[in-house]
Amino acid sequence: MKLLKINFKKVAVIYIIAAVVAGIAGGVLLGVVFRDKISLYMDSREINGKLESSESFTPAGADLTSFVDKHSDVTGALITDGAGNILFRAGADMVAGNTFVPQGTVGKDRHKETGLLNDPNDPNVYFHVPEGRDEVTMFLRNEDENDWVNGRHFGTGVVSGKVYFLQYRVDRVTGNRVYLIYDVQPVINSGYAVKGVAALAMLFFMVYWVLIALYVYVDATRSKLRGAAWGILTLFTNLAGLLVYLIYRQSGSRCPACRVLQLRGNPYCTSCGEKLYAVCGHCGQRTGRRDIYCGACGQKIKEDGTE
Repeated sequence: MKLLKINFKKVAVIYIIAAVVAGIAGGVLLGVVFRDKISLYMDSREINGKLESSESFTPAGADLTSFVDKHSDVTGALITDGAGNILFRAGADMVAGNTFVPQGTVGKDRHKETGLLNDPNDPNVYFHVPEGRDEVTMFLRNEDENDWVNGRHFGTGVVSGKVYFLQYRVDRVTGNRVYLIYDVQPVINSGYAVKGVAALAMLFFMVYWVLIALYVYVDATRSKLRGAAWGILTLFTNLAGLLVYLIYRQSGSRCPACRVLQLRGNPYCTSCGEKLYAVCGHCGQRTGRRDIYCGACGQKIKEDGTE
């Protein structure tokens, strides 16, 4: 049977190399597809870090301008005082007037139905403040994720205007606020890349799962155990089944000639008759290869293992 001739050491090496290569290729593919969004996310983290560490937001104006100019997904940046008067503006053409006070307290009192904030100067402009993992989703969204646009993501309410993403920081000393406004566009064809990498990962996982069961089946069959039963058990339990099989296999010894599993007390192989270990010719006690005298009766052992 061809399955019994498989060299699983070579198969394991080939599988590991292929999995590493596929993993690197998949990572590179996703990195290339989402490179602009990853850059946007990293720069956003950097600019927010600067804002949190600075004593005043005023010196951050140049950084905000550079951030807005670098990324097309960044619509604008604003610095306002405690009353909402705009002190600095980079882009943000969608904000009408010289004040910016999103309706309700940012992060708390949102629109009851949609959870959005609204610009009182323009009732058709809404803002969503992402939190936690939502921020990553905001930056890495693909063309299949239309919930941001049609309002389903924001609850049962219907959004009839434009929805922007909004990040903000508050200066506790001066009361000034910094707003970063995003209109993140989806990554074209990213859905195919994500699904392709996910399918490849699933394929390698399935191959790994089957290889574990196949290894147990072949090894058990070679050992004259119930290979099919052990293989099916491992197919359903994977590592747990493999562990149980290895523990069971360690309870006996293998014949060096035919590899069939033997009871530890067998002096000869029950499959091919091969002598498994030397015994004392006088008392029958098992002896080691380097023993000169029997440890049980003290008789001298000859080169062939007999007394």
